[in-house]
Amino acid sequence: MAEYEGVLSRDKFKPLTNKYGNEIRTLFDSFKHKALWVRPVNQVEFIKNDPADDKFLDCALEAKVDYIITGNTRHFPLGNFNGIKIVTPQEFISQLISHTP
Repeated sequence: MAEYEGVLSRDKFKPLTNKYGNEIRTLFDSFKHKALWVRPVNQVEFIKNDPADDKFLDCALEAKVDYIITGNTRHFPLGNFNGIKIVTPQEFISQLISHTP
């Protein structure tokens, strides 16, 4: 959570946080109280250009998620990682819409 909060404090996200700061805080509070928190048993070494991001893969594997949704396409290879689909937010929304009756 600290990394997400740190990313949103970057200058490029200032317009977003200035406009939707209350909504973002509410969403983060919801995550903190309702999310499935895991402590990964295993650690992967997969992301070469930013190994610190491997922690997200560790958590995804431990939680047995279907998707990792990221805008960080520079560090995360889009496609598939051990059966987990790695997609951008837009791709995820498109998939949701296409599967909605």
